[in-house]
Amino acid sequence: MKKCTLLKKPIEWRALLVPEESANPGIGKFILLPENHFSICKPKDRNSRSYRELKEFIAEILLKEKLEATATKTKKSAWREFATFLHHFRQS
Repeated sequence: MKKCTLLKKPIEWRALLVPEESANPGIGKFILLPENHFSICKPKDRNSRSYRELKEFIAEILLKEKLEATATKTKKSAWREFATFLHHFRQS
């Protein structure tokens, strides 16, 4: 069962929480969005830039993990073939 947050009173917060000059932590790709905390945490729809950027970020991580897993599997397979070769070589 999904639960949603329902705000009974609109939030009117116009204070700047993080100044632009200190917003970049210097790690990874930094994107300055003309949005607020709420619209970044809960994008309006799938066309919003914050949603698309997050989706792309997650896709990049998953692709990297998949490539690393494939490389590891390939290395293990190569070692297995080499071990089989050595085994047959020693028996002959």
